[in-house]
Amino acid sequence: MKTPISKRILSPVSALLQQGLGRQNLAMTLAIGFVVATFPIFGVTTFLCVIVAARMGLNQVAIQAANYAGYPLQFVLFVPLIRFGESVLGIPAVSVNPSVMGNMLWQHPLTFFQTYGLAVIGACVVWLMLAIPVIWLLQKLILQFIPARAEG
Repeated sequence: MKTPISKRILSPVSALLQQGLGRQNLAMTLAIGFVVATFPIFGVTTFLCVIVAARMGLNQVAIQAANYAGYPLQFVLFVPLIRFGESVLGIPAVSVNPSVMGNMLWQHPLTFFQTYGLAVIGACVVWLMLAIPVIWLLQKLILQFIPARAEG
């Protein structure tokens, strides 16, 4: 027996997310959306998900749902990706103090981009190196939670 929450919220949301998708495609869409959510440039992940979903024929609602679910990880992973990127590119460490970064961005935008540009590029390089294997692993994990009846 379904609970009222399951009947009125979870089932309709699940049906919307699965619309036109088989298990494999839904799992791939959710994995991609979740990983794109961690891209180390703030303010671009929604747009990136739109582009990726359009190019790959993925469900826009499902990829955006995963993107928003994974969004907090963008903050959690930002500093590790910056530090790993600095290491990969062999560049000096930059301050990741939010107040320092924010003040510099608003008071001296050119200096901000000169100071942080290469570090962010390094973070993007690391993100790209990790994205494909993480998407693959997440897809396999997500498949475990999608019932077989979800085949579309």
